[in-house]
Amino acid sequence: MVVAQTYTCDRGVDVPVVYVNAEDGTDFSIVVLMVEGRMINLQATGEAASGVRYRFPNDGSGYVWWTHQGEASLYWRDGATSEETAIYTGCAPA
Repeated sequence: MVVAQTYTCDRGVDVPVVYVNAEDGTDFSIVVLMVEGRMINLQATGEAASGVRYRFPNDGSGYVWWTHQGEASLYWRDGATSEETAIYTGCAPA
């Protein structure tokens, strides 16, 4: 199943998003984001206690998209320290 959604984040930034979820009963799910003119593909990780966290499936640095209770946030994850820095927060469906 494919679902397109645009989120409006703090500072008035719009983030177009497409969710692609498997329809075969598996947990496979990806998200495609347009951020600062770049297309970013992330995979659901199953790491979140609640909501869904998407990131590139490696231990290196990269983006993290976290959806939780109808809102979303975008972070940059430092692979060396595992610290996450918020880029956009308070993203709500437009």
